[in-house]
Amino acid sequence: MCVPTPASTLVVPVDLSSGRLARHFLEEHWCHQHSSAHLDQAKLLFTELVTNAVRHAGPPVLLQVECVETDGVLLSVSDGDPSPPVTTVADPADLGGRGVHLVELLSRDWGVRHHDPVGADGESAPAKTVWCRLGRRDPEPVPQRGGHRTDRHGARPL
Repeated sequence: MCVPTPASTLVVPVDLSSGRLARHFLEEHWCHQHSSAHLDQAKLLFTELVTNAVRHAGPPVLLQVECVETDGVLLSVSDGDPSPPVTTVADPADLGGRGVHLVELLSRDWGVRHHDPVGADGESAPAKTVWCRLGRRDPEPVPQRGGHRTDRHGARPL
């Protein structure tokens, strides 16, 4: 069982250095009870989330990594725009447009939390947090030998 690593937070600038800073921050605060394969996925997804915040949302941009024991590692990126991220269909020649799709494919779960964009002290605060969780997935059911396989609609092949 994992001993939770305390949540760590970092404010990053709204510029191209943010992806690199996110990866270094993640390496420094990674819970080593979780596999290094998850660290590689986490670096990719954290970079995608922070890049979306920098390119499409704006300040303030805050990163957080938190170990949630056997439930995995929670990555969060907060930014100043209340609009949720949008999944797009990128053409093969497009340089971008795949970030949210990667998060959907590689994370165990992900979502958006909305906040009041004005902090208690009247200062600018994040309007939303996009988060994803990495960790164990429940295993896919494996058909028993000699059993019948069904498609996703429950139909058996002829």
